[in-house]
Amino acid sequence: GAVGIKTHMAGKMAAEYLMSVTKEGGDKLALLTGNHDAPVHKGCIEGFIEKAGSIGALFDTYDDFDEAERYTIELFSKNMDIRGIYVSSYNSPGVCRGLRKLGLGGKIPVIGHDIYPEIIDCLNDGTLTGTLFQDQMMYGRNSLRCLYEYSVGISESRYGLMTPRIVLGCMAHEFP
Repeated sequence: GAVGIKTHMAGKMAAEYLMSVTKEGGDKLALLTGNHDAPVHKGCIEGFIEKAGSIGALFDTYDDFDEAERYTIELFSKNMDIRGIYVSSYNSPGVCRGLRKLGLGGKIPVIGHDIYPEIIDCLNDGTLTGTLFQDQMMYGRNSLRCLYEYSVGISESRYGLMTPRIVLGCMAHEFP
């Protein structure tokens, strides 16, 4: 059994937000993911493309901050007209480092995943526009509830999928 994020929903949320702030979709948006073959990332990609129509670039970073930074620099050195970036893994700080090096920090909207100190720093300095919060405390609580309900026969489901929430920079102080 498992409790996890509704990945398809996360991808759609990221696309909808980026399209609302850039007024662009499809080939104007880039997606950096951990590994496009991994089910958790595949769902994010599918949801993003469903909402955005297509993507301008897709890079597998294998959850490596240095790779994310390198691909971000490569993305803009190719003179692609990218207006927004979705990072469907926890390594959006690597993307933010790349944007800072290019002088684009805060100029290109970036949506990431998760919350931890480096992500909060990126939200505070404006290089990360928002992040999809997966609420790990709620995951833990729902995991135990799901296991209990399955074990005692209350539920036949061994899975629980949670809707992510978007956290914007103005909210970063809420996550110490």
